[in-house]
Amino acid sequence: MEVLRGPQGTLFGKNATAGVINIVTEAPTNHLTGHVDATIAEMGEYRVKGSVSGPLADGLKGRVSGYYNDVGGYIYNAATGKMENGVKSWGVRGKLEWDATSQLTLKLLADISKTDADCCSRVPVSITTPAMATLLGGVTASPTNRTVSNDDNSYYRTTTGVFSLQGDYDLGAATITSITAFQRFTDSDQFEPDQTYSNPNRYVGAFPYSQWNNNANHVAYSNWSQELRIGSNGSRDLTYVAGVFYNHIDLNRYQSRRRLTCSAGASIGAACSGTQVAQSAGMQGFYTGDNIAGFGQIDWRAVGKLHIIGSG
Repeated sequence: MEVLRGPQGTLFGKNATAGVINIVTEAPTNHLTGHVDATIAEMGEYRVKGSVSGPLADGLKGRVSGYYNDVGGYIYNAATGKMENGVKSWGVRGKLEWDATSQLTLKLLADISKTDADCCSRVPVSITTPAMATLLGGVTASPTNRTVSNDDNSYYRTTTGVFSLQGDYDLGAATITSITAFQRFTDSDQFEPDQTYSNPNRYVGAFPYSQWNNNANHVAYSNWSQELRIGSNGSRDLTYVAGVFYNHIDLNRYQSRRRLTCSAGASIGAACSGTQVAQSAGMQGFYTGDNIAGFGQIDWRAVGKLHIIGSG
């Protein structure tokens, strides 16, 4: 972890005037090393993570790290007999570092992770509508309640992929750095708005719907970037960095909603015996963008601890 004094706008953006906390994952090592950590806890919580690193060939070393988490739910669903709001996730990161020549070093990184959450059931803490109490059956609403009664149609799932290739060429007085990177993120989530058990479709009186299980959202984000910069080496009175940056982004998002209505029934909570109507809505949007920028900074130690810094 690096704590860098501000300003850091040249390399970390315009909002880094006060400095940057930069988290850097461990690099491959020159000797074989590794570790494994495992945790087992109450309420069905299991976690394991580990890493192995070391030399692979002359001038080539690598590191592989990974984790797996399985955290059980903590809310009981009386309608399905399942525990809700659990989450499973895993990830793996690989790094290769190759000293191609005495001046050129190449670093390849791949990072993939996935989350699958059974999320997010909401517990009733207070019910003022008698019809809602009927629909929830034996669930007793209170601030300490941890029981729900719904169709279990909610989830939250994400996938992330990050890949980059960095090349550093040492000129002696300065180093030229090239970073080519690609990022991909997807999010698919579904929330059950009515939070009631509606199988079969039930009559709910004056409510505007008798089943509302579908409220889905999907986001897909892709990002390509290329950075090329030169920075001075050493601790001379005059140091500098300059470069160019290009970025391309693609964003795709769509949403869909669907609910059912029922005109009549024998009683609230009973199966629908009247006319059922499906009401649906949706949207889809796309965004594509490109940007290119040049940047530079000069730091001159004029005298003692007095520095004169110019950047753009």
